[in-house]
Amino acid sequence: MASIAYICDMKMIDYHRLFGHQTMNFWRLTNAKQFTKFKQGDYLFFLAKGSEHPQSREKGLVGYGKLSHTTSCSVSKMWKMYGTYNGYENESDFKEAIKKVSKLNTLPKTLNGLYLDQVVFFNGPLYLSEIDGTVSRNLESFMYLDKEGVSLTLKVLDKAKEIGISTWQVALDDELNESTFDLDYIETVVSHQVYEYFPTLTSTLKHHKQFIEAFPDYKSVKEIKGVFYHRDKKTCIIPVSPSIKEETFYATLAKASLIKKFCQTHHSDVKLYLFAQEWDEKKKQACIDLDLYINQKDSTL
Repeated sequence: MASIAYICDMKMIDYHRLFGHQTMNFWRLTNAKQFTKFKQGDYLFFLAKGSEHPQSREKGLVGYGKLSHTTSCSVSKMWKMYGTYNGYENESDFKEAIKKVSKLNTLPKTLNGLYLDQVVFFNGPLYLSEIDGTVSRNLESFMYLDKEGVSLTLKVLDKAKEIGISTWQVALDDELNESTFDLDYIETVVSHQVYEYFPTLTSTLKHHKQFIEAFPDYKSVKEIKGVFYHRDKKTCIIPVSPSIKEETFYATLAKASLIKKFCQTHHSDVKLYLFAQEWDEKKKQACIDLDLYINQKDSTL
């Protein structure tokens, strides 16, 4: 998973916020520095010009969205495709903003678009230096918060939880926006711990494939192929082989217990279980004792 903080115009962000946009096209110049890692579902945080700290002049993070898909096309086509979801009232204002960013009097032949969904705005700016003192305050365009894992992303969302979600955005659609942030936060808490304890598998094993076939609504926790998560059910499943060795089983059980405890300390209502197609009674009872056992027929799945 990658999380990026990208410099943008506060006026554009305010336009999206004013109209309660849950999706937006985050346009950028094609000659801008390219990403080495950024894919569907990754976070893009808005580091806005116009949100500077009164003393340090550091730009603040004012919200985020998750990458849905990318586009590369002419300026006119991008306006036809996305219209006001580009962040401007009309095509003329859109083109003027592009010229200002490019510092040229002519429009570029093409633009890149990062189409974001599940957009959330904060109640106020969030300053990275207050979370991580090693973060540079002088950025040209963007910086990675996390290229792998979610350590700094979780710290950002922890702070955002304190600041709160934009009261105007909540007023426009309280259920959608509050649940979006809460689900993002819980998923990031789970991801943080899964990255901590489980290595990335090079291939999906037999018992993982069986689980995916039986429960296609569950998705891998980002790059970790052996652990699965259902966002809406807030349920994390660790499939294990029926023939798993005792030493490996109890190590996995211990890791699952630690993840569950960490989620509880972060006030995240996560259900976490080990899952096998067949259990021997000893291993099954160990899972039951730690409330980590689930039956295939359980409605939670």
